[in-house]
Amino acid sequence: MYSSPAQIAIVGKVAITGTAFLTTASSTTMIQYITRPYLVSMDELVNGCGNNEPGVKSTDQTIDNNGKERRFVATTLSLLGNPMYIEFKLSDIERHKGIHPFATHKIKGSPIFLFSKNITDEELKVKLS
Repeated sequence: MYSSPAQIAIVGKVAITGTAFLTTASSTTMIQYITRPYLVSMDELVNGCGNNEPGVKSTDQTIDNNGKERRFVATTLSLLGNPMYIEFKLSDIERHKGIHPFATHKIKGSPIFLFSKNITDEELKVKLS
């Protein structure tokens, strides 16, 4: 079938290249699947802006001082390391019951990993526990 050694070399190069591509693509995809739920940061939105604005805390952990539900913005990383932002209300968070090995909660259906030791707001920590 192959009469020339050059054709065999091309088939070998294609096989090696395909194997290398498949290995790198599958490992990159697996790393992205595992690390995607990790939150890089989570900030509370106060009056529609970041938490750098002064505000009075409400005694209810789900309601802010304007009578609206507390809102947050969480940052995760994409496959290429770009930040991805998820804006959500406190009621959008629920416990994760799926098969993802590194997810503890869900925000709007997306699995996330919340490490409660990094949360300084005690009321929020109790709500997420």
